[in-house]
Amino acid sequence: MINMRSDRRHWIQIIGLLILGALLLLRGLIGGDIVATSIGLALTFGSVSLTLTAYVARDFKAKRYLEIISAAGSLGIIIYGYILSGTVILMIIAALIIALFTLGIILSYIMPKIREVQKLLPFSVNLLTDITLRQLGGD
Repeated sequence: MINMRSDRRHWIQIIGLLILGALLLLRGLIGGDIVATSIGLALTFGSVSLTLTAYVARDFKAKRYLEIISAAGSLGIIIYGYILSGTVILMIIAALIIALFTLGIILSYIMPKIREVQKLLPFSVNLLTDITLRQLGGD
């Protein structure tokens, strides 16, 4: 029952992002607001990526390409909106997205290396913590 409830909540989040993105896109197109249009399109691409991540099988080869296209499309829309409008908010959003992409790529590369090093170490990584606790009189 809990799994079904969390699944329902996940679908509500996806549909909510799609509706919010579509409304912002529509508002931007009707009002001629580049910022609203850019954010609306980026939210729409983001919700597509969220759906792919949550509900498409991991071994499906096209999933990777679709996620990359979705992420690049979202970032490209934000950057294009910034180039057209020159607003600071789109520049900040683009910088944050680029920073998070970079952090994700770096961590996905570094974390397996750290795990390999931990396996090769002859002692526990918590050795200093263990020694400190023993000196303080703890277990």
